[in-house]
Amino acid sequence: MKSYTEEEMLDYLDFKGYEVTDQLDLMAKAEAIGFKFVEFSKRWVMTKANNKY
Repeated sequence: MKSYTEEEMLDYLDFKGYEVTDQLDLMAKAEAIGFKFVEFSKRWVMTKANNKY
């Protein structure tokens, strides 16, 4: 299962062609493509249901 730090997630979204303007925008776009933020690890984790990205 893939997981990313905040900086890695910003790079990943940029690579996929998404333009992120702020933290709320980051959260919305990452969740829209199947990631969820895990508070205790401070990482974005891909959900099983949406692992095609």
